Amino acid sequence: MTEWGSLSLVDQGEGDEQGQSLSLPGVKKGDMSSRHWKPEVRVSCIRFSPTGRSWAATTTEGMLIYSLDQNLVFDPYDLEIEITPVNVRKKLFEKEYSTALILSFRLNESKLIQEVLESIPYSDIDVISENLPEIYVDKLLNYLASGIESSAHIQFYLKWTNKLLMCHGPKLKQRSQKIMTTLRSMQKNITRKYDDIGKLCDHNRYSMDYIIALSKSKRKHTDDQDDNESDSEASGSDDGEGLKEVGDASSEDENFMSNFMDTE
Repeated sequence: MTEWGSLSLVDQGEGDEQGQSLSLPGVKKGDMSSRHWKPEVRVSCIRFSPTGRSWAATTTEGMLIYSLDQNLVFDPYDLEIEITPVNVRKKLFEKEYSTALILSFRLNESKLIQEVLESIPYSDIDVISENLPEIYVDKLLNYLASGIESSAHIQFYLKWTNKLLMCHGPKLKQRSQKIMTTLRSMQKNITRKYDDIGKLCDHNRYSMDYIIALSKSKRKHTDDQDDNESDSEASGSDDGEGLKEVGDASSEDENFMSNFMDTE
């Protein structure tokens, strides 16, 4: 203790970097007497978008993106300088599908993820799903849950979903509370797709039944007309033969009478 009070409250260092910070009476947020200064941020590069509505800067605090559009979201995961769309497409061209899928999720661009995912062959889904790291399983399930609703490749997306759940089901069950939102969204979208496709299939089935029944009715009506025409032709031919026989008989009688008169 000293005449000024406790030594633990006395600023004995050189400046605020090494000394004890003393707060002013009544100050609840921050210390107006503090002489700390925020470090200067160095900017190494600035680039503007072609539309002029956004720009990005690489700084010592990271990459900063400013935009006038509310829907522009760039949220990469574990981003490195080598992870670019060009490198992702290069891995995809070299048929390194698992690496390309992981890099696309690290870049976290929706269109790039869709391009990579839909470029993977159907036969390679089983192998990639089994060897996919756990952290990317959650990300892929989340993307599939939202993609099923708008994609036309229903069977392809369902194959991915089924294989991921079968291979990683026990581990997903352990952290089910964390991915409950994803699972519910997936269940809702799959149920909605099932109802929409079911209605379409029922409509097509009823339309096909109607077309088949109409075709049979027209075929039966055509067969009845052909039978009537054949009957009328048969009766017409019988009448013609009868008339021909009568004509032949009359001509024979005339010839007999002429011959008889000549003999007399």
